[in-house]
Amino acid sequence: MSLQLGAMEGVRENLLRKTAENRSKQLSSGNSYEETITSVLDKISKGQSAGTSSGADLLRKITNEENGSSNVAQLLAGSSDYTKKAALADQVKSFVQDMQVLAKQGEGSLFIKSKAVTLEAQEAFDLSCTADGPSFSLEVKQLAQSQKNVGCDVELAADSGFLVGRKYFDFTIDGKTTSLVIKVSEGDTAKDVMTKLVSAVNRADCGVTAQLVSSQTEPGKGHIEITCNGTGAPIKGEDKVFYFTNQSQEDVVAQFGLNEMQQEGKDAIFNFNHAQEDTTYMYNSALIDGTVSVEFKKVTDGPVEVSFDYDYDSLSQALENYVTAYNNLKKAVQKSDYKTVENYFSQIVKETKSSKETLASLGITVEAGGTLQYNSGFLYQTDMAELKSLLNDSETGYASRIQGKAENLSKYMDRLTGKTKKYYGLRAKKSNAHLRQLLNS
Repeated sequence: MSLQLGAMEGVRENLLRKTAENRSKQLSSGNSYEETITSVLDKISKGQSAGTSSGADLLRKITNEENGSSNVAQLLAGSSDYTKKAALADQVKSFVQDMQVLAKQGEGSLFIKSKAVTLEAQEAFDLSCTADGPSFSLEVKQLAQSQKNVGCDVELAADSGFLVGRKYFDFTIDGKTTSLVIKVSEGDTAKDVMTKLVSAVNRADCGVTAQLVSSQTEPGKGHIEITCNGTGAPIKGEDKVFYFTNQSQEDVVAQFGLNEMQQEGKDAIFNFNHAQEDTTYMYNSALIDGTVSVEFKKVTDGPVEVSFDYDYDSLSQALENYVTAYNNLKKAVQKSDYKTVENYFSQIVKETKSSKETLASLGITVEAGGTLQYNSGFLYQTDMAELKSLLNDSETGYASRIQGKAENLSKYMDRLTGKTKKYYGLRAKKSNAHLRQLLNS
């Protein structure tokens, strides 16, 4: 049995990953007419209903049109036909996804020994398996953690005290240095300069995230917090994972306490299978035999013995989710007016009714009205190999028999909503020309 750690090339691959990939740009919601109009028109052009938009009433006021009149009102109402088909498509998608969990591609999580036997192991580690989990011993003596710097609190509204001009400083992380610069303008407050510092650090995408934080104890004051995006101790020869160096006559680094470390970076220290030497690693994770991923959740009180058994709870939840999705789709199809959809789903219903005995062994009852009822008590009394056969046997397994029919229904709904969206999108574009005329008049 082997313990495998991630590739160490580049010293700290995850640490230096660009933070830009994890940051999303957020537009201010505001009350801007332009933003509201753009949002509503975008919905309309996609064939969606804009009637639920918070800007709908505002748009009516701007165009001076009453509810229920002219092209604008029709566009705001959207296409009820498209909305109905889109809602039905969502129900089909949910049903197919829950069905596929039970089908053969779900074997990796449902039909292998993947659940830690003891509560102690479950509390100490997050474990996931791609094959039957092996037995091993693991003791976590120290968790890896990120370095975090917290600067000093300053009066945000006060004058920055810096002369107008550029201020230069370096940022070093794991021995790699990046030169940074900010420009102090006339009248800049301390908050203005701190905001520029935060922006400069984040724009550099060097492996840390900076933010300006208001003081919890002193109103009107604030400080800069900088947190390393990855865990782990400093590289050899350094006492910090990251630090700043001033390169100007005026010391912006010292002024705002950018090097004040609140939490040091640490490596994880753990022992695998009672080894003579502990393992030191910058991440709180390991891979056992290439099949078991382990995430450390806490320092353990001595070695924890880990073994695995079948996860009946997850299989039970998957069956319950499927029954709910099936019943919801059945109800939605009955309310719809789409004959072809009914025909596709009727094949699934027919197969389900003919599988009463199989479903009963899984704890699923087909009721008189055709809906399904799930009782988890049956499941825990059945051998996992038998359960796998009941669901996945190529000839008699319930999930295997309906899989193709469910996917055919899904493909049809994709075609149906795709055509509808295109039709209403084209119609909306024509009407939008009139709408824009009104908005610009």
